[in-house]
Amino acid sequence: MKIALITGASQGLGKAVAEHFANNDFLVVIHYHKNQKKALDLVDELIQKGKKAIALQANLENSDEVIGLFTEIEQKFGRLDILVNNVGNFQRKNLLETTLEEWNNIIQNNVNSVFQSIQLAIPLMRKNKYGRIINLGFAGISQMTIETDITAYFVAKNNVYYLTKAFAKALGGENINVHIVSPGILESSIEKPIHEIPKKRLAIFEEMISVIDFLTSEKSDYLTGQHIEVSGGWRL
Repeated sequence: MKIALITGASQGLGKAVAEHFANNDFLVVIHYHKNQKKALDLVDELIQKGKKAIALQANLENSDEVIGLFTEIEQKFGRLDILVNNVGNFQRKNLLETTLEEWNNIIQNNVNSVFQSIQLAIPLMRKNKYGRIINLGFAGISQMTIETDITAYFVAKNNVYYLTKAFAKALGGENINVHIVSPGILESSIEKPIHEIPKKRLAIFEEMISVIDFLTSEKSDYLTGQHIEVSGGWRL
């Protein structure tokens, strides 16, 4: 049985991914920061269905708590097979009005937490000589377009894009594959500019999950460092 950690899995896309892995006989570690009730309710729901799941709490902006999260996974299971870095705060604010504190928060939450989580996951994946890491991006990254009202977020997700490529190259010989999947406008998104999407509709969770499922399966064993946008043509 494979062990999968999904960060920010108490609701939204993270919850849907956790449910998918659990339904496919993975033991899922449901990470949460503040939504303890939702996380525990999800664990109870999965266990009642005969699935295996636990909930673990950590503030991923706190380095010590990130270390504690992965230490607990090692103590409980001895390894980790799948890591889905789903956590990533979004902020829409004009660059000229963005404070240093707000900037640092977005970078810490979106970039540094991903960097540290991957670093801590690697030793646990090496134990089984197997690992699949999926980072969440944002449609349009890597194109180096200018976004003055979401600059901090766009810079952060572009950093995740480059981190993905770098880790994929560094780990390519160890059977640890690293990818980035970028959603466009999801069914759970706060902003829903459907008129900007060529497909004229929102992305549903299942469409993201189908890509994540492929990239974490044996069918994609020879792929690493890939960036796939699930955006319906938005930001092309």
